[in-house]
Amino acid sequence: MTIQVLQADQARVIFFFMDQLSNAARAWGGLSDWTAGSGVSQQDMLIYERQVNLFLQGRRLNDMYRFGIESDQWEPSSTAHSAPGTFFPITMAEIAANCYINPEWPSDVACPPGS
Repeated sequence: MTIQVLQADQARVIFFFMDQLSNAARAWGGLSDWTAGSGVSQQDMLIYERQVNLFLQGRRLNDMYRFGIESDQWEPSSTAHSAPGTFFPITMAEIAANCYINPEWPSDVACPPGS
């Protein structure tokens, strides 16, 4: 695995295209173009845009962990606070159907193909 470090000019190009795409999406929604002087940072705008798009896909929790965002509705004693990156438990139906994580799966029965 290699990690590429962006040079300053490469980062400016990426942010330029991000601005263009963001403004195209805003125009489609009937909103004005985003500008650097609008009082909202690019990162805040990106986080909000992802929040709106990922909410109904059930993927919002991943982004909250990625950006270090906590919800005011999380219980202080919950694992979301004490162990960020924790996801919802696997349901019993999924455990029962998965030979790799079901401790009661018979040892003489092979896992189905493709599982």
